[in-house]
Amino acid sequence: MAKFPKGNRGGPGRVHGSRNKATLMREAISQADGIGVVPAMVKKARGGDVPAAKLVLPHILPAGTFVKMDLPPITDAAGIAEAQGCLIAEVSNEQMSLEQADRVSTLLENRRRALETVEIERNLRQAQDNLAEREEAERQRRR
Repeated sequence: MAKFPKGNRGGPGRVHGSRNKATLMREAISQADGIGVVPAMVKKARGGDVPAAKLVLPHILPAGTFVKMDLPPITDAAGIAEAQGCLIAEVSNEQMSLEQADRVSTLLENRRRALETVEIERNLRQAQDNLAEREEAERQRRR
């Protein structure tokens, strides 16, 4: 007898609808148990338990950088240029790191692309409307 059925080179696989061990464990722990675990982990972390601290710390201090700065409204190319100027001023005044400025600059570039796409779409629609009007005028003239 063959190891695998004909047409199924990978074997039968896992039974449809079965759940993995992590899911089963999560379902076994009740909400009340979960609420009781958190203070215990925080207590261990305060006591110097490094693995407990590694589990708790990302929830206390989430990863990511938050930058607060006043930017002008970014609704057109002039607004983007002004925002880039503000960004350069923040960096030159040492109020923001180059890495943070690079991330904000990426956001501004994404906004520029979005505005450019909207403008291209608007121009294309206008060109299509103009072409349709010309074709209609040409049809009217031929009659």
